[in-house]
Amino acid sequence: MGCANGGLLQALKDLGYRNQCGLDPSPTCVASTKSLGLEAHQGSLFKPFPHGLFDCVVLSHTLEHIQDVRGALEWIGERFDPNGRRLVYIETPDATRYVDFLYAPFQEFNTEHINHFSETSLVNALELAGFETLHTGQKVLAVSAEMGYPAVYGFWRKAATRAPAPRRDPLMVERMAAYVARSKADLEAMDARLRAALEKHPRVVVWGTGQLANKLLIETCLGQADIAAFVDSNPINHGKVLRGVEIIAPAALRDRAEPIVITTTLHHRAIADQIRGLGLGNELVVLAD
Repeated sequence: MGCANGGLLQALKDLGYRNQCGLDPSPTCVASTKSLGLEAHQGSLFKPFPHGLFDCVVLSHTLEHIQDVRGALEWIGERFDPNGRRLVYIETPDATRYVDFLYAPFQEFNTEHINHFSETSLVNALELAGFETLHTGQKVLAVSAEMGYPAVYGFWRKAATRAPAPRRDPLMVERMAAYVARSKADLEAMDARLRAALEKHPRVVVWGTGQLANKLLIETCLGQADIAAFVDSNPINHGKVLRGVEIIAPAALRDRAEPIVITTTLHHRAIADQIRGLGLGNELVVLAD
């Protein structure tokens, strides 16, 4: 469920699994999965699914996107073959370790992730929905050479036994408080850096229109700056408007002399190299050393 472009299904196929299919709300993802020779269907966790019953259901980095967690888990429970193993594997970001993998302030508080799980809270959710916990654990995903991503996972079986009482999760409270405090401090440091730059050059170009850029526009002095243009490398954003200002392609910067604010902390060196590769001599404002 939430098969994206079919990468996990392909990996399972490579391990010898053959009787499998994917579900995703995106027609593009479904088409990509089918192009791998895999079965896939467009749909969601809350619509009828007339394509058979299953022994195992997988949600890998899907449940954190879903508002109705209990409803989703109940829907999954109805997809099982009553004579099968009735297993579910779920993996989500690990909120207890957000603070250990913090690359930008409040990066996990975004428009896509609307639920935040720890190992304990994930177990609580599954057991309250009638699943028996078989195994849980933590892992770190290598997103890039520079970036790791903490995850929590588990295997559960649909059970007829009465669910145990939910467990309190003091570690989650403690670690999320630390994440918020450190994010706030990082954001304040960025605001101070931006304020110093804008005092010298009130009119700037902003490179990036992602989550951090939007946070900076709301939470720092960048929101009061005179922004000449937004720049984004993704062509899908070109010609769109953010805060009444056009989003342009990097090549369109050749006619602009304003300082460029780079709104990423992870890839600012690569972006700086890209800007210099365009032959531009604009002053660069970065958010971290």
